[in-house]
Amino acid sequence: MRRPSTVDGAANFGEWSPEGTFYVLEPPSPDLVVTTLETTGSPTMNPDESIAVPIRVVVQNQGDAAAAVFKVSTEYTGPEGTFTVPFTVPGQDSAFYPYTGSSLGPGNGVTFEGEVTLPDTVGAETVSLRAIADSCAGDELMPDYCRVEERDEANNLSASISVSLPGPVALELTPVADSYVEELNFWQNYGGASTLKVDLEDSYRHRSLIRFDLSSVPVGAAVQTAGLRLYLTDGNYGTDVLRVGVVQILEEWTETGVYWDDRPSTAWPDFEDSLLVGESAGTYYWNLDSLVQEWVGGTANYGIMLYGKEDSAYDAWRAFASRESGNPPQLLVEYIITD
Repeated sequence: MRRPSTVDGAANFGEWSPEGTFYVLEPPSPDLVVTTLETTGSPTMNPDESIAVPIRVVVQNQGDAAAAVFKVSTEYTGPEGTFTVPFTVPGQDSAFYPYTGSSLGPGNGVTFEGEVTLPDTVGAETVSLRAIADSCAGDELMPDYCRVEERDEANNLSASISVSLPGPVALELTPVADSYVEELNFWQNYGGASTLKVDLEDSYRHRSLIRFDLSSVPVGAAVQTAGLRLYLTDGNYGTDVLRVGVVQILEEWTETGVYWDDRPSTAWPDFEDSLLVGESAGTYYWNLDSLVQEWVGGTANYGIMLYGKEDSAYDAWRAFASRESGNPPQLLVEYIITD
């Protein structure tokens, strides 16, 4: 049982012996306890895919003497173990550990409000988060009690809270429209064809058009990767190799109404990407990171056109599966929300 001493007159505390025959005095001492650890908003992803978690930490001195200046750290426990992570508080010199600005009197508390930054490796996971008062994280050659010698050194670690973290969102989109146009049959529409043809030879040139609906990607999302995936089904194989380039379409067109003499204008010769398409049937991939980011950012999306580039074989042609086939084109998009 603890009670004020009536012997030394210094308001020290002590304990009665089991026999109750004498009183052992203890000097006044601080006792730092994390009384509050809570999130103050939803976690968000940073452009580098690290995750910011806004939190509030309240530390109270539950002892009977003032506590000297101390720092607070945070740690998380995830699938790979427990790790200390930066806790950034506005106005603090350190981006990793906030400090008190002065001593903390008995019964008083101090609040730290800022952001914990977690690595991208725990995106889409649920982790446990804890705060430590009078932390020695990152310090060397400190005493066991760190900066503040307390009445109870075992209660500096807070209870854990569970935080569900956002992660990259991956989409596989199929076209809402595709077709090809043919120079020889300049009036013919091929919107219902099962293939998309690309041919470089004069008078026999073919170009293919594809459009995807990106309404499922939030406006302003940060696109991490985006690419066109096509399945090659046919071509005039042998020694001929065709370099197929992807270029942005700049005006409206319809799947059932487009033909060679009425094909839409494009950003040619500014190709988004080009790829040497050989003889092997299978999938081919073109990088569209920048273009898809522009579309998500508000640029009008009229789709893309596939060209045979001039630096490839003159009479080469290739046919890819259209959306009417069993292997439709795909736009593979991975994005994060950063706000």
